[in-house]
Amino acid sequence: MKVRKIAFPVLIIFTLAIILYFSICLGFLVFDNYTVFEGTSIESSLPPGFNVDETLSVSESGALSNSKVVNQNKVNTATLKIFNIIPVKEVSVNSVENVLLYPSGECIGIKMYSRGVIVVGFSDFETPDGICVSPGAVAGLRKGDVIVSINGKETSSVREISETADSAEGGCVLGIMRGNGLVEVNVIPAMCTDGHKRMGIYVKNSVAGVGTMTYVAKEGNSFAALGHGITDSDTGVMIPMQSATVYSSEILSIKKGQKGRPGEMAGAIDETRLIGECTCNSQGGMFGVLTDYKPHTEAVRAASRSEVKEGNAQIICTVGRGETPQKYDAKIISVNRISFSRTKSFVIEITDKDLLRKTGGIIQGMSGSPIVQNGKLVGAVTHVFVNDPTRGYGIFIENMLAEAEKIK
Repeated sequence: MKVRKIAFPVLIIFTLAIILYFSICLGFLVFDNYTVFEGTSIESSLPPGFNVDETLSVSESGALSNSKVVNQNKVNTATLKIFNIIPVKEVSVNSVENVLLYPSGECIGIKMYSRGVIVVGFSDFETPDGICVSPGAVAGLRKGDVIVSINGKETSSVREISETADSAEGGCVLGIMRGNGLVEVNVIPAMCTDGHKRMGIYVKNSVAGVGTMTYVAKEGNSFAALGHGITDSDTGVMIPMQSATVYSSEILSIKKGQKGRPGEMAGAIDETRLIGECTCNSQGGMFGVLTDYKPHTEAVRAASRSEVKEGNAQIICTVGRGETPQKYDAKIISVNRISFSRTKSFVIEITDKDLLRKTGGIIQGMSGSPIVQNGKLVGAVTHVFVNDPTRGYGIFIENMLAEAEKIK
């Protein structure tokens, strides 16, 4: 009798735990969209206990076996099940061709112009009446707003914003890209003591900096860099790209990273040496095509997320003036195959004594440095841990290739 009394509560607790587990997975860890390489399975990306239509794999043609729908664009649907028995939802599966890639690690310069003008701050100025005001702030503009039109006319010009405000008879209707939507804000410029009408806002439409190129495709010279998108340093907002060019760059100095103070790479962009153009700024990185490229490494295949393991790896980067990319020892210490963040797929630790001596670990400017394991490209560095510069996050190369596939 005592055994039965103990067993029943345990069974109830166990059942509730199972229900809670699958509820959490369905709500937070199971996504609606998945990306798989040809010849691999989606199930390596699912939490334990979840399955899809028997064996879901991608053929070399991009078609999915045992899928409910096979489309020409390589996007397919499949039924997600619990224990291969209980159907719970339909998921979209995008197959990506696993092309040969040259791991790069080269330092490049990127100069980008935004689609629209970014509001980065506000400034109070004095009117002839002695009142300090910022009409833009009063009207409801926010830091990070992107002005894409003024009085119905598309604009990406800082000067045009200023000149239109100065000549305005009344208000200026600004078309604003805010988050994922478009809103209109009516700003009434005020006269400044210098005789010009102003909105009292700080704006910009371009950024420039150096970073690391992750890979170049063996066929077509398409490339990816950074492992994350370019955001505005003042607002943290992803910059909507109008155009961007890629140049050769030279490292001028290295500031070593320390606990609580990330290091950084100072570089100079050589605008006389244009090497390519960017076509997309996305969460997975910068993507584009190079006009000319001479590889310094052998072309390799990309690893699927299921192939990325805890253990030894190598990072390829450039950290010295006049140097070419070098391989340094590292270790993947944890892998999160169902991460919420597309850019924080695994944790990598720098173990190479030479690289630690030069940089202290991962520093700003190394974002995009390719990571190789077991002869395959597994991902790229994206972030450094502020309290431990020897460690940082990496993005699955699978995620970067999925982003590249979207812009073809």
